[in-house]
Amino acid sequence: MPYHKQTAACTVAQKAIGYGMPGIQVDGNDIFAVYRATREALERARGGEGPTLIEAHTYRLGDHTTSDDARRYREAEDVAEWEAKDPLLRLGLYMRAQGLLDDAEEQSVGEAADQRVGDAVEIFESMDPPSPEEIFTHVYAEMPHHLEQQQEELLLRLKGKG
Repeated sequence: MPYHKQTAACTVAQKAIGYGMPGIQVDGNDIFAVYRATREALERARGGEGPTLIEAHTYRLGDHTTSDDARRYREAEDVAEWEAKDPLLRLGLYMRAQGLLDDAEEQSVGEAADQRVGDAVEIFESMDPPSPEEIFTHVYAEMPHHLEQQQEELLLRLKGKG
């Protein structure tokens, strides 16, 4: 959905003001800019200064879901323009220019990443699914009354009594 239909605010970052925290915009396809913004936000938080809202501008190259076909609402030229800004491509070009990456290293890193992802997927798929009532846990330090009621209602329905 286009941003202008989601909010009247000019930026997401400025919405942070309403929550009493700083907001920052960053090029989400610039790994170094994202790293700097997150490092500064982490330092603020660890220093007791609270959270920071980071608005990272980027572009979703793929379809939104398996049932989505982004070609219906995107121009091929726009996608091609953003493909050239891909953060991994940009970082790879930078690292090659600095003599920090070659084809063999890139292949090795890619294979290691694929292995880590595969291992993580295997671990996840072997886990028992969470119980439905867990949707209510670990959200608030103290669960609000209305969520306690919703949790009770869910549990009753699951027992066939609701």
